Amino acid sequence: VVVTGANAGIGKETCHALASAGATVVMACRSRARAEQARRDILSRGSCNSSIITESQLPIIELDLCSLRSVRTAAAQVRREYPRIDILINNAGLMMGTQQFTDEDGLDVVMQANHVGHYLWTRSLLPNLVSRRDGVVLNVTS
Repeated sequence: VVVTGANAGIGKETCHALASAGATVVMACRSRARAEQARRDILSRGSCNSSIITESQLPIIELDLCSLRSVRTAAAQVRREYPRIDILINNAGLMMGTQQFTDEDGLDVVMQANHVGHYLWTRSLLPNLVSRRDGVVLNVTS
C-alpha cells in the first residue's frame, strides 16, 4: 500500500489501520522529519488489534507533489523498490494559506499539489498497479 500525505490526519490514521492489519504501508510525505515523527507515533500507539507493527512495515518515501521533479523521482523509487502495489491512496492535499502562489514549475501550488501532482504520481505508478490486475487507486478529497 502507498499513502500520500501519511504524516498527519486521515493519511496517518490510514497507515496505522493498514499496518495493524499486517500491510506494508509506504508513507509518501513531503517532509521526511514529519513522516518519521508520524511513524514513531504509530509505532508507540501499537496495533489496533493484537498484532505488532514494525518499523519495516512503514517505509518512508519523500514526495513533494508541488514539484514534478520530486513526483518523478519518488515514483521511480517506488517502482524500483515496490514492484507490486495493491493499493494507492492519494490523500495529500493543500489549502491556500500563507505559502507562495506558484511553485518551481510556475503552476498554482494548490492545483499542483491537489491535482497535477497526484495525476502524474498515479500515471507513473500505473504499471505497478496494473501488474496486479486488481490494484486499487483511492482518491481522498475534502
